[in-house]
Amino acid sequence: MNCAPANLNYQYYRYTFTTPDASKKVTNISVYLAHPDGANGGDKDNISGIGYFRKLKVEKGEVATPWTPYSQDINKKIDTQTFDSANIDEMKTQGHYFVRNLSGNPIGGWVYVDVTGNNNDRIRQDVYQDNGSKHMYRRGFNGTWSGWEQGAYLSDVNNVKTEVTASVKNLGDRVTTQVNSVTTRQNNFENETKAQHSNDVELVRKSDFEDGSKGSWTVTGVVPATNPAPPAELGQSGMKVLQTNTRDGYEDGIWYSVKPGEKFDVDYWCAPSPAFHTTFGLLFVDKNKNNYNWQGISSDQSGQWKHYTGTITAPANASFAKPWYQMDKPANNTENSSWIAKPHIRRQNPQVEKKISELNTKWDVANGQIQGKVTETQVNNILNGKGYATQSWAQTMFQMKSDSITLQAVRDNITNGIQNQVNNINNRVTNAQIGERNLAVGTNRGKAGWWVDPGNGASSTDVALLNGVKGLHINNTKKSTSWWVVCYPFDMGKLKPNTYYTISFDIQTSENTNGGAIIDLARGNSSGSPFIEGRGGNITTRGGEITHITRTLKTGRNIENNGQALYINSIAFGSSNVVNIANLMIVEGTQSSVWKPAPEDQGSGQNLLRGTADFSWPTGIGMNNSFEFNYERFDDSTIAMHLWNIKSNGTGIYTKWGGAFPDGQIQVGEQYTFSFDVKGSGKFLTVKNESEPGKGMLTLDGVNVPSEWARVSVAGTIQALDKAFIIYFAQGANVWIKNVKIERGAIATPWTPHPFDDKDKGVNLLKSTAYWNPADWNHISNNVWYDDGWVDSSGHKAYGHHTAWQGLGQTVYVTQGVYTWSAKIYLNGLDSNDFVYPYMGDGQYNGTAQVQDIRKPMLGVNDQNRWINYSTTFYVKNAGNLCVRPELNRDHGNIHVGSQKLEHGMVATPWSPSPYDDKTATITLDSADINSMKTQGHYFVRNLSGNPIGGWVYVDVTGNN
Repeated sequence: MNCAPANLNYQYYRYTFTTPDASKKVTNISVYLAHPDGANGGDKDNISGIGYFRKLKVEKGEVATPWTPYSQDINKKIDTQTFDSANIDEMKTQGHYFVRNLSGNPIGGWVYVDVTGNNNDRIRQDVYQDNGSKHMYRRGFNGTWSGWEQGAYLSDVNNVKTEVTASVKNLGDRVTTQVNSVTTRQNNFENETKAQHSNDVELVRKSDFEDGSKGSWTVTGVVPATNPAPPAELGQSGMKVLQTNTRDGYEDGIWYSVKPGEKFDVDYWCAPSPAFHTTFGLLFVDKNKNNYNWQGISSDQSGQWKHYTGTITAPANASFAKPWYQMDKPANNTENSSWIAKPHIRRQNPQVEKKISELNTKWDVANGQIQGKVTETQVNNILNGKGYATQSWAQTMFQMKSDSITLQAVRDNITNGIQNQVNNINNRVTNAQIGERNLAVGTNRGKAGWWVDPGNGASSTDVALLNGVKGLHINNTKKSTSWWVVCYPFDMGKLKPNTYYTISFDIQTSENTNGGAIIDLARGNSSGSPFIEGRGGNITTRGGEITHITRTLKTGRNIENNGQALYINSIAFGSSNVVNIANLMIVEGTQSSVWKPAPEDQGSGQNLLRGTADFSWPTGIGMNNSFEFNYERFDDSTIAMHLWNIKSNGTGIYTKWGGAFPDGQIQVGEQYTFSFDVKGSGKFLTVKNESEPGKGMLTLDGVNVPSEWARVSVAGTIQALDKAFIIYFAQGANVWIKNVKIERGAIATPWTPHPFDDKDKGVNLLKSTAYWNPADWNHISNNVWYDDGWVDSSGHKAYGHHTAWQGLGQTVYVTQGVYTWSAKIYLNGLDSNDFVYPYMGDGQYNGTAQVQDIRKPMLGVNDQNRWINYSTTFYVKNAGNLCVRPELNRDHGNIHVGSQKLEHGMVATPWSPSPYDDKTATITLDSADINSMKTQGHYFVRNLSGNPIGGWVYVDVTGNN
């Protein structure tokens, strides 16, 4: 026996015991209240008390795992558990409960609580009054609860049920007989579907990674999702997700039995590598665990979080399967990564589909077909859309439909009577509509448009960053004890009478709040009364957390359009020191989608600024005050600018509007949005469109720089092209900036390059790299580098050299930006004191361009006696002459170099001739594809793919590429 000391609060205890005989079964476990007698031993039987225990779990082994229900309890959905006390926010396990003291109770007193959902990111709670008819319900999504809403009373449902039942009874005895038969069929259907659903299998055992464990997944591990950050519908920035940088990963430990032709639904979120597709699905094998067959749903290569779904089918020989997670790349590549979240693979249920198909059979009646029949989907809408219909109510609906399938002699007036009842039900129960178009214009622009009345308190407003979104920041410098209202302008002319609309927004308070909140669209007349129904309700927030609020309202018959505005009235919010609001949506319908800008706010999304991937836009970057900076590789296509040692306020970078857009893309008087990604430490001083002097220098003033990558944007109207867009920081900041974008409209869209940024990617800027014109190269005409008959692995002539610090290069003019130099290099005769890498920059071979290395590998003794595909990437800080030259560090060993290429960007592409090559020279190629030979010139090719003749051939290409 083990004892737990007395305590007035719930305590967690675990005990490990061994059964006395492995052949004997443990028949019961006892927990009881004891009062030990310390002096005499035993118990003090004359002392009374009350003890409570909960979450009892017995499991095999020596490790206590978190509490879970008994496996057979999971399907006992109708069993009711009685609790003395509970917290409504923690009741996420599906089931039925009877609770005396419920924290967060929206009704009060003893209540019944029904919980449905997946115990994770999508939950519904229904609370019913014990001694009355009140019913409240709400939904939870990704840890955020909606407001409580009033359910319909049972009397409302009974009235409708009575009308429908009366109509069915009027069909007479023949109809009653058919109803009984349909009831039997419906009960059989319910029993069959319940049995079938009990066999449904979720094949992914580990799909939630918030505990930091990857389970049995054979992948890299679990990491926080910060770059890119997940969208709001997936979760918060920093949520734990699964990462892989290898080709194939599996969830090991179990093989599931499958049947050929069996279908599986695949559902997962993924942020794929921009370089490779990600695929998630199943590995199928035969009964001998052979004949591997991989089936899955593939992602794109966007590099951003997206939701992927689809269906896969087990192949003909399949007997077993297990989950599979793949990056479609070479097995030895570990440089790129992919991230997935909430992966699920579920068996489909063919029996349910078959039964639903039967129930959707046309109404076959003597005088023709009834149009607009009650469908299974409509019944689901009634069950789920309002949340108050009962199982018997659904059965009545199915009876009405199924009876009509078998009735053959029903008169027109009876048929029409049933149809009228159906139409009446459809009019009374409004199906859920998900609104997509945001009717609120100019949202997520900081404090622009917002107005606060703090009642008898005092407040100030500024800009808040909520997960990188620019929202409203309210600082309640004096807390209100009367009212507290925040308003946003709204055009009432967009609304229709007698129509449902849903208002939604994200709110963050610095303290816990709990109280009533009125959310209205004001009519705006002298009385200030609202024109909607159902505007009130309780809202609870937790300090520091973001809460998503939704409120569905219905317009009346008359709408006035003067002085219109959205307003939020809550004394509870006035009691918090700080209130932040973002992602305001007003949509038609009863549900709101993920935040979207109003159509009036949305531009084309095209980046008007060239060279943003490598900070090489026209006229370059202006520097304000003193700081240190360099450029660092972020991924294969992007670099970040690093600014540190900022010695005074107002330090940062700028570019004048006119200078950055010499092609006239920017026009005075138009609205534009300036956005960028940023992370680091310290504070902003200002991020601003300087051509709007009326706004002052306060945009983002004093706001903390986010510690993880977040997107920041500023919208405004261009009033003068000789002014600048500026990013300035406070003293001591240490920041990284990337992915600058300037676009038309008031809403920032995800970063994209300018359409012309890729036009010269892959173009070789070096001439005569295959035929080596001595006039183009240093150290060829003076025989320092020599032609000794070598050919590189691409079939091009290679020059050799054996002395130090005399590299073979070509001087070319380059502009600011990122460049990659590549070549074939062969080394021999080196020892441990020798090394080779290319030199570049000003002061050499007429060079005037200043260069910062981003990636420059060094070659040595371990890299000799084979052709090396070498490349280096660097940033050119200013336009000028550049010469890249590979060199030995001393007079020892030998080097041969061929197939040189200098190109824009961070990736070395395969060698290609230059558009600047002498069109009369003949270029010798070891191999080529005839379909890719589009550059004008003369070629001599050994292995030509698509060769119409065969063998060595001469190829002449004419045209403009």
